[in-house]
Amino acid sequence: MNIKRLLPYSIPFWITLIFVLTASTYFIWIAVIIMYLIAIFRKRIGKFRPSKVQDEYLYFHYHREPSMMKTISGLFFVGFNFWILYFLINAKLETWQIIIFIYSCIIFNSNFAVALAHDLMHSKKNVDRLFSTIILLQNGFFYLESDHLYTHHRFVATVDDPATALKGESIYRYLYRSIKERIKITFSNGEHYPLKIRNRMMLTNYTKLTICIFYLFFAFYLSKLFFTFLILDYVFVTMIYESITYIQHYGLARYAHNDSKYESIKLQHSWNCIYKTSAYLHYMMPIHSLHHVADESETSDNYYYGNEMPRPFSTMMMTAW
Repeated sequence: MNIKRLLPYSIPFWITLIFVLTASTYFIWIAVIIMYLIAIFRKRIGKFRPSKVQDEYLYFHYHREPSMMKTISGLFFVGFNFWILYFLINAKLETWQIIIFIYSCIIFNSNFAVALAHDLMHSKKNVDRLFSTIILLQNGFFYLESDHLYTHHRFVATVDDPATALKGESIYRYLYRSIKERIKITFSNGEHYPLKIRNRMMLTNYTKLTICIFYLFFAFYLSKLFFTFLILDYVFVTMIYESITYIQHYGLARYAHNDSKYESIKLQHSWNCIYKTSAYLHYMMPIHSLHHVADESETSDNYYYGNEMPRPFSTMMMTAW
């Protein structure tokens, strides 16, 4: 096992664990500070060399050690979200601690947990996909799984994918249009879903929405503080994840052939950030082009990985806002 290569991808686990261990103390702020310090030193830590981008991506997605680590991390973040419920019901916090606690949990869920769920939903392991579904439901993301797998991956970089930001479209207009259209597609028995599973998928989506609503009522009954957190978490986790989708697909388009079929998905149809810290903190999601091509292991040029964002991942999000 290559511990040195694997260890950086466990950073989200360790940061979140530090937060759990310090949440009842006056050092509740340490975990978030550590996360931001890592981001501050991203230029010093550097980028993956172009010749190593594909190799690192394939290591993270197809080697046994990262696979085991992601499964363990999935279980951890499922437990983390249930721990939030327990903690907010039982802990006695001052107002400033409550604010830091809620802020930290939203940051960890949006940057770590949901980014991991995005990876796990593509896993061949049933337990990984189960953890992905639970994490998404804990954060109110009832529509992401079916939309991502059956609409986004099929129609990315086309007008048929609401998750693709149009050139010149502001992030505010994008969020309103994209989320509304994607939820509409999610609950329609349309062509975006394979014929064999259309009805089952519709039932699954309505069930997921019901679970999220029930969880809100359950939270309101148990703790007004947890209910407040859950509302904020549902909103901001969704907004942050959708902002990531915005910067990863902004302004890119696949050409349509005369027979109305789109060209195949290529590396240039997504934006990438190859800073090492971005890959480590977001479970390789910033290296996005390879995620969308048909065969991740075969490209014409191992030195080419697609379009590179002009600024670091977090800076691109703030610029968009």
